[in-house]
Amino acid sequence: MTYLQPKNHKNNSFFLGLGLLLFIALALANVFLYNQIVGLQHLINSQQKLLEELRLANADLKNQTYQKLEIGNLKEFIEERGLIKINNPDYLSV
Repeated sequence: MTYLQPKNHKNNSFFLGLGLLLFIALALANVFLYNQIVGLQHLINSQQKLLEELRLANADLKNQTYQKLEIGNLKEFIEERGLIKINNPDYLSV
């Protein structure tokens, strides 16, 4: 007569527990990475808005500069400061 002995299931439960821990660790890492990506997307959007505002400010400054450098405005600038146009300037020579 043969006696059957049940299999030892300790190895299977160890691998099952290890797999479960690995799954939980990967799920937590996935949530962490997702939160980081969403945070970076919000940061990128806010920086893009700031960049657009700076571009508009730069365009306004360029417009003001070009307006001040126009010939008609330069004459007003000269008259306001009491400058005199010299037709035959004497330059220093070395």
